[in-house]
Amino acid sequence: MPLTRRQRSALPFLVSGLTIEEAARQSKVPAATLRRWISNPEFQDLLDRILDQRLQDAMNEAAGVDLSSALKEAVTAAKDALKGRSIRNRLQAGRLLWDIAFRKQAQKLRCPNE
Repeated sequence: MPLTRRQRSALPFLVSGLTIEEAARQSKVPAATLRRWISNPEFQDLLDRILDQRLQDAMNEAAGVDLSSALKEAVTAAKDALKGRSIRNRLQAGRLLWDIAFRKQAQKLRCPNE
């Protein structure tokens, strides 16, 4: 079943990093409703795809820029997120750390002298 216009209107607030309660207030949807939507596989799938695309866009934007200090901060933040209660945040943090490690290893294989 396709998402409703109301469900779609709540997505930007969720992907912006707001808590569920803040996203509910901003989107004028009860927090309980937002939680129910998040448990809907179709809603969760679209939310995950949007979050993954935002992460990919940010990584593409950062390509070629010296990010050593920003990378250290991102890794620290991701490690902190791994300790949190939110399953979604823990999964995203795990994906981010895995991706960073994978890219670093791939770069070493391409440029072993660096």
